Amino acid sequence: GDGLRESLDWLSKTVKVNKQSRMESVAFAFAAGSVAAGSAVASAVSAGSTAIASGARSVVAPSEDKQSADKSVGRGSEGMEALMLSWLEEVDDEEATLQQFIDGKLKQWGHKHRLLVSWLLVRRHGRKEAIRLLFDGARGILGDSFHETTLYFWVHMVHYASELTTNPLGSFKGFLLLNPQLVNSDLLLEYYTQEAIWQNPDAQAQVVMPDKKPLPSLLGGAAVSAKNAALDQPPEVVHELCDEEFLELFCQRKPPSWGHETKLRAIWLLLRLEGRRQGGTSRVFKKLQQAEAGMHHITESYFWIQMVTYGGASMGDTAECFAEFIRHDSCKQLLDPGLILKHYSDGVLAEGVAEFRLPDIKPMPNVVAK
Repeated sequence: GDGLRESLDWLSKTVKVNKQSRMESVAFAFAAGSVAAGSAVASAVSAGSTAIASGARSVVAPSEDKQSADKSVGRGSEGMEALMLSWLEEVDDEEATLQQFIDGKLKQWGHKHRLLVSWLLVRRHGRKEAIRLLFDGARGILGDSFHETTLYFWVHMVHYASELTTNPLGSFKGFLLLNPQLVNSDLLLEYYTQEAIWQNPDAQAQVVMPDKKPLPSLLGGAAVSAKNAALDQPPEVVHELCDEEFLELFCQRKPPSWGHETKLRAIWLLLRLEGRRQGGTSRVFKKLQQAEAGMHHITESYFWIQMVTYGGASMGDTAECFAEFIRHDSCKQLLDPGLILKHYSDGVLAEGVAEFRLPDIKPMPNVVAK
């Protein structure tokens, strides 16, 4: 509202005063970003906030990330604040930067430029077209140094943050003030190990999934509720690919994003393809395991297979596509990843990674009885 607009405007102007005041203002922005964005963003970007507070680890990265490393600034909390302050003080011609990128004439490609161009493209073209334009332009600029997984990670995080925050200033600086965790280029390492991102040749040529934790999803329970409550609109499910294209990419381990809704959609499509009789459930499990690799959780997967099956039975298995399925009143609850905690304790889930465990709080719904 007006209060947030005034606060951001004040923060933006305050960086022009003495150095100590500027540092205090940016430090406040780091703390205020999560508050302004709401609890959904706070939980989703907690990894970034932790990295800022504790000091990010230094890494040996491809040249596109080496360009973004500011050797004069430390990577701890003060270093991140100083880096953000320097970005806020710079006067950027956003239109000229974007045009230079599109024309393949952008001379610099550091972390700030990566975020700025991603933000401009997402804002103007939406996620799907922004990814295409970003990848095409970056390939032309970076040549052999282009790293597909890294760039996908950052455009995903920019899109995610943009969707879950309201930017009254409508500027890139306003976006940064609301999402200071993105200033930390080592946020990437909260999702990927160095082996998976820098030492895996597949990660440069194609998008590979994180091996620490999934990327945040717009359709993950609290995030959706917070956003739609703020907009006073009913939930919407965004699908960029048809079901057939999505399943093909999922089985190749290259879906548009990794998250709770991706898992639900893959399960629904695999169940339609394989069924649950005559070994169908085992085949669904096998394909999930192949796609999710080190993140595959046997007990969680079985739970969601059961819940998707139950949801389909509740609506009479009449859905022609996943979007129709998940919008049905009987199935909307499945979008909440916390639903599993109504059936399982954390302890049992921790034991059920490699071996199936029965619920210890409440039984799963009986599909046969339904």
